[in-house]
Amino acid sequence: MKIAKKITALLMVCVFVFALATTAFAAGSTNGAEIVDSKGNAVTVSSSDVKITKAEALSLAQKADSKVVDCEEPIYNGVDIDSSYKGEPLTFRNVGEAGQVAAAYHWNGSAWEFVAFATVATDSAVTFTFPDLSPVAVTIVKYASGSGSSSGSGSSSSSGSTSPNTGVSDFVIPAAALLVLALAGAAIVVKRERA
Repeated sequence: MKIAKKITALLMVCVFVFALATTAFAAGSTNGAEIVDSKGNAVTVSSSDVKITKAEALSLAQKADSKVVDCEEPIYNGVDIDSSYKGEPLTFRNVGEAGQVAAAYHWNGSAWEFVAFATVATDSAVTFTFPDLSPVAVTIVKYASGSGSSSGSGSSSSSGSTSPNTGVSDFVIPAAALLVLALAGAAIVVKRERA
């Protein structure tokens, strides 16, 4: 009987550990920098000390299109991207709501430069091609009511990207199998004790 109680206690501990650990399988925040290349592969990025201010972003956007009246704080700000992606379309995910207009900027070594406008797609992504990288920035621009938005020189993203798989891990299936085996072992031990 003592063995059965110990096995039951061990199984309960396993159940509680697995139950508490499931929250760790959720996808991480994408507010930092979730960028993919034209093949859908994640682009490795790092953060730069060079950041564009909201005022700089607005000023550059207004020079490119006089109808721009405001902009949001940069979403991707001072993101260093490997130079091997130079000239390749890069898709920035979780930029804004569908239909909003995003503006892209790049640091030329001494100042920020406006790159292009693009409309945010239904999957909250926008695609830009940069003439140079390291670092880059993206922000949402706002237009005066009724003035419409710029047709822009960027391209909107229409890739059917999917949401990240949350709650799925390579660890879950083996853990469940281990739990089933442990329960079977406990049942065998209990049955032998009673016999």
